[in-house]
Amino acid sequence: MKKILIIVLAIICISPSFMDAAPDSKADAAPEPKAEKHSAFFNKLTETSKGLAVEADYIEWYFGEQANIEAEKDNDCLMEDDKCIAPDGYYIRDTDSKVRKLPVAKDAKVIMQTYQIEKTNEIQWDQEVTLEEFIKEFKKSDRLQYVPYHIEVKDGTITKITEQYVP
Repeated sequence: MKKILIIVLAIICISPSFMDAAPDSKADAAPEPKAEKHSAFFNKLTETSKGLAVEADYIEWYFGEQANIEAEKDNDCLMEDDKCIAPDGYYIRDTDSKVRKLPVAKDAKVIMQTYQIEKTNEIQWDQEVTLEEFIKEFKKSDRLQYVPYHIEVKDGTITKITEQYVP
């Protein structure tokens, strides 16, 4: 009888359903929220008691052949050889007039293409700058209000800003 009891207990202990009942910190952890990705113009930067906030106007950004297709839908293109061509190979559609005020994480990553271009006259692709450098550059350069940015937003907060170069 003892042998049977030991065998039954051994089977219970090694069965998959018993093992599933054991706590697993990786399985029980809540999944990290995915970042929402948007393209936007920044109308204004505001420093608040909680940190930086951005007034973002979401846009649709298209490039390449998709830019030509979207420009043709809006009848907003150049005609070349009976084909609709988006000027400079990109097209921006701004149909959403809602402006969102979004906080920016203090450790947000900022990637620029034209950081201090007025001084250097050069494009520096994917140059990482600090948030403080970006704020300073944005405030002194009116052109950055007309540049599209690609942003990543987690839990309503901007965690990454990437300047989109436009010719």
